[in-house]
Amino acid sequence: MRNIIGRLITVVCLVGMTSFANAATWGEVQQQAAPMVPKPEAYLKVFSEARVYSDGDIPRVTRMPYTIYSEDGKKLRWIAFNGEDPKLITLSPGKYVIVPETNMTKTEIFGAVLKSGQLTEVHMKGEDPKYAVLDF
Repeated sequence: MRNIIGRLITVVCLVGMTSFANAATWGEVQQQAAPMVPKPEAYLKVFSEARVYSDGDIPRVTRMPYTIYSEDGKKLRWIAFNGEDPKLITLSPGKYVIVPETNMTKTEIFGAVLKSGQLTEVHMKGEDPKYAVLDF
């Protein structure tokens, strides 16, 4: 009886190893058949409206957040700031709509065309911290 069980275990192990070897070979075939093509990237920096606020006795600068929409109107990202410098955003090449949050009554909407491998900058009204509105 032990001899039969031992032989069954041996057969199961051999079948499992053969299946594993075939799976590894199949994975190699799939990698060779469909090489990965790098996705094109474009870069965006938005200089949104700068605001100055008081942190105790120290004036600090922050930028107003904004939302990026695709050309067909889908909301893609909401971008907030933790400092004065604009963030570098990586997107696919294409056309985008940028809607800033602002303290003004009129909202300006900006368009941007991003090209593969290039940086596009969008400068909004009031983006220079030297002329920022004080919020004390």
